[in-house]
Amino acid sequence: MSAQGRERQSTAASAASGRPIDTARLKSALKVTALLVQKLGDDYLPFFMRLETELAQLEAKEAARARVKKVLENG
Repeated sequence: MSAQGRERQSTAASAASGRPIDTARLKSALKVTALLVQKLGDDYLPFFMRLETELAQLEAKEAARARVKKVLENG
């Protein structure tokens, strides 16, 4: 999937709930999904793995934005 496609998906998920997707929401969803896997089995494992990926991507994006800000502040 292209970067635009991923952005569109993320925006669609955000629009569906009316709240932006942030690391706190993803971590909360990851915890709930981990409980589902533990209690109900591996049928929920793909959801857990997807959330892990989404969280890692969001954290990487936030880290890159922080680096951009630092570069701009330092000249």
